[in-house]
Amino acid sequence: MVKTDTVCKNCLFAQFADVTQVNCGLGLLTKYEEAGIKIQEAYDHEKEFYIIPGKFCSSYRTINWEHQGENLSRQQLELNRENQISYLHIVHMEKDSTLEELYDNIKSVVEGNKIKPELICIIKDIGNTVPNTLISSISESFSIPWMLRIQANPEINDRFLLDSFLLTYPYKKYQYYIYSSCSIRLNNFVDYLNYAINNELFRFGIIHSKSNIAEILVVNKLIHTYLGGNKPQNLEEKIGVVDEKMLFNYLDILKGTSYENFMSKLK
Repeated sequence: MVKTDTVCKNCLFAQFADVTQVNCGLGLLTKYEEAGIKIQEAYDHEKEFYIIPGKFCSSYRTINWEHQGENLSRQQLELNRENQISYLHIVHMEKDSTLEELYDNIKSVVEGNKIKPELICIIKDIGNTVPNTLISSISESFSIPWMLRIQANPEINDRFLLDSFLLTYPYKKYQYYIYSSCSIRLNNFVDYLNYAINNELFRFGIIHSKSNIAEILVVNKLIHTYLGGNKPQNLEEKIGVVDEKMLFNYLDILKGTSYENFMSKLK
């Protein structure tokens, strides 16, 4: 994948002493270093400045930014708004999934997070007997765009349907998708993910957790495209070969100090 360096020289938040950059007004240089990124020093005929190698800093702004004249607190609020993640929520209704489980899953995402999905897609196994009219009634109650895909061929697995849906979905404005079984509950998880990405510089390709009864898959859209979806192997297996550092376990994240600290702030 193509990697982009971030050159701090013309960033609105770069702090200079005369012509030498000394810091980042948002404290991001320290956070990048804590994340294992070795900040580089550079200079040209005008200034001495820092470069963040191989990373695009989502907080990079120039003097042309519409909020450049506001105070730092206001600017940070605007950065949070502009950098907020966008995502699709895809629910897998397996053969034995109930209408109540579907409702609780969608509710945990829509009402349990401040950041709402761009779309809810329900993938229903052919053997599931929950009437489509009831699924429609529940989906429409959340006032989020939605669609239903039915697994018409039992020989086609849910990952194939996932890939097919993402290829045909016309609305391209999303960065991630969350694919989960009905039994998964995601209260506060999306908001935490947004916080970790934008405030702690958490970077991932795939977050996954799979057992005999539940599955969750959170995927960066670019990674899905780069790896070619789930053929001939599932994405988790592919990325483990390409870069295992981009693969994270969902349950490990829930047990992590960062997540615990975030949750404590909500109380």
